[in-house]
Amino acid sequence: MNRGRTAPPRSRRLVTALVLALAAAGIPAAALGGQAACRTSGPGNGVTVEVCITSPESEVTVSGAVPVQVTVDVSDGANVEQIRAFLGGQAIIIDQVAPYRFVLPTDRYPDGSNELGVSADVDTSGSFTSARARVSLTFDNGNAGDPGPSVTFEEPSVPPTGEPVVLAAVGDGAGSQTAAPAVLSLIESWDPDAFLYLGDVYATGTHAEFASWYGPPGKNFARLHDITAPTPGNHEYLSNDGEPYFEYWGVEPFYAFDAGDWRVISLDANKDFHGHEVGSAQYEWLRDELTTTRRACTLAFWHQPRFTVGKYTPGADWMQPIWQLLAEHGVDVTLHGHDHGYQRWRPIGPSGALDADGIRQFISGTGGHPTYAFRRTDARMAFGLEHTRGALRFELGATGADWSWRRTDGTVADSGSFACSPVPDEEPPSSPADLTATASGPRSVLLDWTASTDDVGVTGYRIYRDGEQIDEVPTWPTAATDAGLESETTYAYRVRALDAAGNLSRSSDRVSVTTPTDDAPPSIPGGLRVSVADRFHAELAWNEATDDIGVVGYDIARNGILLGTGAASSFADETVVPGETYLYTVRARDTAGHTSAFGAPLEVSIPAALFADGFESGGLATWTSTTGGVVVDGGGSRGTRAVRFDVNGAARGYAYRDLSAPEPDLVTEATFRLLDHGSNAVDLLALRAASGGATGATLFVTQAGYLALTEQANGSQTVSRRLVDDGNAHVLRVRARVDGTVKKLVTRLDGVKVGALSGKKALGPSAIGRIRIGDGTIGRAYDMIVDEVAAWRG
Repeated sequence: MNRGRTAPPRSRRLVTALVLALAAAGIPAAALGGQAACRTSGPGNGVTVEVCITSPESEVTVSGAVPVQVTVDVSDGANVEQIRAFLGGQAIIIDQVAPYRFVLPTDRYPDGSNELGVSADVDTSGSFTSARARVSLTFDNGNAGDPGPSVTFEEPSVPPTGEPVVLAAVGDGAGSQTAAPAVLSLIESWDPDAFLYLGDVYATGTHAEFASWYGPPGKNFARLHDITAPTPGNHEYLSNDGEPYFEYWGVEPFYAFDAGDWRVISLDANKDFHGHEVGSAQYEWLRDELTTTRRACTLAFWHQPRFTVGKYTPGADWMQPIWQLLAEHGVDVTLHGHDHGYQRWRPIGPSGALDADGIRQFISGTGGHPTYAFRRTDARMAFGLEHTRGALRFELGATGADWSWRRTDGTVADSGSFACSPVPDEEPPSSPADLTATASGPRSVLLDWTASTDDVGVTGYRIYRDGEQIDEVPTWPTAATDAGLESETTYAYRVRALDAAGNLSRSSDRVSVTTPTDDAPPSIPGGLRVSVADRFHAELAWNEATDDIGVVGYDIARNGILLGTGAASSFADETVVPGETYLYTVRARDTAGHTSAFGAPLEVSIPAALFADGFESGGLATWTSTTGGVVVDGGGSRGTRAVRFDVNGAARGYAYRDLSAPEPDLVTEATFRLLDHGSNAVDLLALRAASGGATGATLFVTQAGYLALTEQANGSQTVSRRLVDDGNAHVLRVRARVDGTVKKLVTRLDGVKVGALSGKKALGPSAIGRIRIGDGTIGRAYDMIVDEVAAWRG
């Protein structure tokens, strides 16, 4: 992650271990063994207001997160607008909703004596603020002075490049209002990879408000803590220049991180702190970020929007230099809170005018706080909603995004998609410097140089030998090998840098090198070792050989026949057969083509499977029972034959095999090619006890084509984000452990673990005794080829 300043090393955790010790329902002070600290006052018209701190007691020593409970009683039943809490006379929190409970994070303050006071604002024949109820507390957390920051921010862990990223965003929700939980439930229903909190923790962003309203672990917005990337709102800066915000998150004022194929940038839009003008710390950091960390798609977010028709019309005009810089570098989207409504703006260019290649601005200050009405109209705004609550949902792809804004009841109020629009690049990279050429053998030369720079980003380098281009290499490492040369020959080299727009730099300096002579063969590779990864894979490794000039590769032989070659001192044999025994040996080759003798041979036996499908025999005799399956030629993945289930919906298509004995730890693998699954889900692989019953799991494809799981013991279903596309072969491997209290499943699709379908699952009481392929449900129409079905012990 690229941050705007350097933070001291700290462990990742919440600001403090905030655990609400009170019961879910109110517990009176007497039940806790103490007396409430109460204070009665009134406006002088006969009405009395009694404020009581029912917990904690006065004159006690406290540490960590202390739950506070307050009651307010007004004699004429008038409305209590809010309570205010003070620590040593300094306001720390406002609570507007009864029952009044909040958290006092004592470890955010120096040790010693402190007075906690609470007053109430009451609407009784006019506004009246009561006298404060008070308790004396001694803080004891080992803090001789200001405790300082206690965490280090870590950006959300999102899928790698090439996979879609689900991102949620909303602001202006963390407070004592009752509307925020519905927004949180909506966001959690999407199972997002990342959540952008667009700022404002009410009312003044104090330590107590972060601990209470953003939430202790598992409460309020902290339910999304581990996937959250924050940005500071204006309310955060109302307390000690934002200190509680920075200590709660351990985050920098501005920072950036990767979200799949996207770059996400958080900025600070608050005046008078980190600057927004050209030359300021934030502006110069952002310019460097946009120049050196280039992505095809970029999203930026901060609290106060640049443009708005809401309460804060016409918007944060001080952010214009930042807006212009973002637009000039092709940033695609900005997200904001601050105005308590939803607004979507048409693409806007650097100057603020509509521009088809400009930035799309979204405002979603709808996280739960009271909403605002629009104050004017603007032709640049495409859509807006007043007086509503909900959140933004983005699905970020490699070249664009799908988005929607949804109300708390899940209905979609606004949606669409767009493609990212990169900024044209006409500036060539700088020339590669410090080029060196070293003969790494009689037939090869190693080139090395210093990286070039570019206003957008260098994408590769072109290598020239004696004036002719011979290669194009990626940006890292800044090195290349020219092989296949003649010994005792002089060659001249140059290098040029290339960017994404096709701009070429000027050539590097010209360097020459003469290749040497080579007559000696390399040493014999030793230390051959083999591990059997599974029934079709054997992993070989050995000690590297040596040579007076250089080893360029190895030859691997099996049973006296050359199996393969490679440059590394390892090799994967993916052609082994279960139950067979093989003899492996290895020799080395140098740059001149000399070979060593073969090393000492190693014998390896491949374990036999508990069960194999037997399709190559032309029938289904190895299966206990089959319905609707036909062995076909030409459909196999390793051999020539496979089973095909072509079911029209009026019948079933499946086969199952009962193992000779139940297995508490079983690995099962099969290759599927789903030719057509119509409009219904289709079971792929089921694991059961030999007698059936509430044991095992079923892997299936949903109507939409995603891999999913049914847990046999309770019938619950989980849908992953892994697509099983029609027509292509996919390898499904499942390891099921049903051993006493251990109930665990590991699911892999095409060699990659599927996290949503792995872990502790309701697999039932019995060991696995039956394997089933296909679908035994009448009414499902599908066409599927299955091959390479096997099982072995885990």
